[in-house]
Amino acid sequence: MTTTIIIELNKLDADPKNVRKTYSTESIAALAASIKVNGVLQNLVVRTAEKKGRYFVTAGERRRRALLLLLEQGEIQKNHAVECKVRDGDDATEISLTENVMREDMHPVDAYEAFSAWRIRARRSLTLPPVLEPRKSSCAAVWRWRRSHPNCWTSTARRR
Repeated sequence: MTTTIIIELNKLDADPKNVRKTYSTESIAALAASIKVNGVLQNLVVRTAEKKGRYFVTAGERRRRALLLLLEQGEIQKNHAVECKVRDGDDATEISLTENVMREDMHPVDAYEAFSAWRIRARRSLTLPPVLEPRKSSCAAVWRWRRSHPNCWTSTARRR
């Protein structure tokens, strides 16, 4: 059974059962910028820790680290409310592995079309918001391909 609760940021700890051990400083900074603008879009998954009132983050450690960066930057308080799903500790490694292995990046064409639609709605130039800069190269590659193959866009863009 999964229960969703609000937990203060300062009561969340890294889970030793989390399978992801390596984190990019740049990706955490980009995620923090996104969270600053859009909030946390996906709940963290936690399990109760041995110490009373504390929780291990089984899935969502990057989000937790991004929130800690925002705390360090003075953007949020240490008691910032974080929405979390509480799961049984027996499943911690499986949950962490599932989250990290089963995810998939957007197809470059889908990303390009989404950025283009955003640009049209926002009446903006091709300049991306800073939080989306890491995705700029894949969109630029699709843009170049589309310009050089205008007749192939709809028929072949999504073939794999």
